[in-house]
Amino acid sequence: MYQDIRMKITPFVMSFGFRMFGVVLIIVDIVLVIVDLSLMTRSRDVGDALETISLIISLFFLTDVLLRVYVEGVVTFLRSLRIIILVRIFRLASQKKELEKVTRRMVSENKRRYQKDGFDLDLTYVTDRVIAMSFPSSGKQALYRNPIREVARFLDTKHEDHYRVYNLCSEKGYDPKFFHYRVERVFIDDHNVPSLE
Repeated sequence: MYQDIRMKITPFVMSFGFRMFGVVLIIVDIVLVIVDLSLMTRSRDVGDALETISLIISLFFLTDVLLRVYVEGVVTFLRSLRIIILVRIFRLASQKKELEKVTRRMVSENKRRYQKDGFDLDLTYVTDRVIAMSFPSSGKQALYRNPIREVARFLDTKHEDHYRVYNLCSEKGYDPKFFHYRVERVFIDDHNVPSLE
């Protein structure tokens, strides 16, 4: 029975069409990343949809690997070269936090970051009562910008119930629930002088 199932699945898993479908999914995932990074404002539904599609694509590739292990056998699939590749992939996955830190440092350029008490955020205290920071982001933009959940955790930890967030970015908005609905919008175009009115 094991051999029968294997014989039926092998032509499908090893087919050109199945491989091309994987290539198309890689291209779709790259396009989705570009779209996600280029969106100035993004509703929560759009963000959830993009993350869901990305998760489905990841599940396809996980299924692809599992089917190939089943068809080719564990010994054949885990040849020395493939083991090296798998180790490198797991190493990259485990280095995600380091990659995020390096990317954020590159985006921050030579500016100092707030790196105390387990926080690593692009922000500065202008005065004891005023903090300036880059736009808090979610999704893939959180890789190189301040993650909105970390900003909320910072404010809740350091300034519990004693803060108000002023979103000065006219191009982007975010869910005010992260900051307990203490958010005011002031529409100033990016890289422009605000009006005095």
